[in-house]
Amino acid sequence: MTANPTDETRQLFATSSDGATIAIYERGSGPPLLLIHGALMDHHGWNALSPHLRQRLTLYTIDRRGRGASTGTSPYAIEREIEDVNAVIQAIGGPIDVFAHSSGALLTLLAAERGLPMRRLILYEPPIILESLRPLYPIDLSARVAALAQTDPGLAVRAFLREGPLWSEAEIERLAAEPSRWAALLRMAPTAAYDAAIVGSYRFDPDRLRRIANPTLILAGAVSPPWYRGAADLLTDTLPNARLAVIPGQGHMGFYIAPDLVAAEVLPFLSK
Repeated sequence: MTANPTDETRQLFATSSDGATIAIYERGSGPPLLLIHGALMDHHGWNALSPHLRQRLTLYTIDRRGRGASTGTSPYAIEREIEDVNAVIQAIGGPIDVFAHSSGALLTLLAAERGLPMRRLILYEPPIILESLRPLYPIDLSARVAALAQTDPGLAVRAFLREGPLWSEAEIERLAAEPSRWAALLRMAPTAAYDAAIVGSYRFDPDRLRRIANPTLILAGAVSPPWYRGAADLLTDTLPNARLAVIPGQGHMGFYIAPDLVAAEVLPFLSK
């Protein structure tokens, strides 16, 4: 049987400015799309969505620094992750369309502000903490998660999920009851501090955002917590070339749970 070229994966590597090695996975056929995952994930986080896209697009998924096959350097700095994105784009050959989730979407916004060679942006619920909610966000979360991860990765993951994306104890316990998924999260526990740093330090600046002219699709889940939707609405109203698409019946992980619904928004946007 002849292999379908869209099902073959080629691994590439980009070297970032500080010498970190960022793993890239190429799969599919068609125009290129870079996918940037959120917290406690690596490139496997896109496994559910990829089959819905790779017949028409060449997908480039990555392991952000410190995850999967990618390395990192200490101390962590958000600017290093922006440099990672730039190194990946240069290795692929930009400019390129980008689809990013959660903290990865905030990272993409920061990269766009710095003028990295990106074309169209697809941002799934970037967790912008609105000023009315900022007093509720623990400013020391990144430091506490980093410290916990050195001695008890489970406590680090629980603290991040509880205080960052505001998961309930019941949701955390359901996840912890899945041995393989929980083990994968524990391996990435130190990197949760990176995402807490990105979310905690990001400030909504309309003047800065209005300079991002990239055509942008904002995705939001219809049943996500209201603060996610509030951030998506505000971002859509602020970016000069953005529109909002709401995924029915879905929350923050809609791209994973209902990939067909997400692909139905993504593919028409990228075909224009």
